[in-house]
Amino acid sequence: VNNKAITPSDKISKVSPTNLKEIDSKFTIPLYDFYAAAGSFSEIQSNKDYSQIEVEEKYAKSGNYFACKVIGESMNRRIPNGSICIFRKIGDGTKNGKIVLVENRDTQDPDFNSAFTVKTYSSQKKVTEFGVENVQIILKPNSYDRSYVDIVLDEENAEGMIVHAEFVAII
Repeated sequence: VNNKAITPSDKISKVSPTNLKEIDSKFTIPLYDFYAAAGSFSEIQSNKDYSQIEVEEKYAKSGNYFACKVIGESMNRRIPNGSICIFRKIGDGTKNGKIVLVENRDTQDPDFNSAFTVKTYSSQKKVTEFGVENVQIILKPNSYDRSYVDIVLDEENAEGMIVHAEFVAII
């Protein structure tokens, strides 16, 4: 009996014609490298040089899930530094209280060193004659380190913000 522990890196495989059959027989989702990425989320998704990571069947069937490594200590109460996390592409509906993957081309996250960040989403809304509008969006860290502060976005600096996905699980 082989008692070797399986680590997340054991579940990762590069996509190439030689191992395509092997990947097809397992349940996998894309593993994106946002830390090294310079492009937008759509550019990263269309990049052919990504990895596949083995996951439970429920994550692989819909095509709405992907994984990435979360770097940094700003969410360490919930997501330890270096964790590979599964995210679900986000649709309409409330994001309040959810941990989300956000792209904001105007703001660099010091941990991710990119335009991507993972934080808890909170918004303050107001009702107008045109419906409900966000007055302020707050991306909250959840860290043991109190030096991390909220990222506060208003109409002006939230223009380039896109919430791409909701955190689901750590692999």
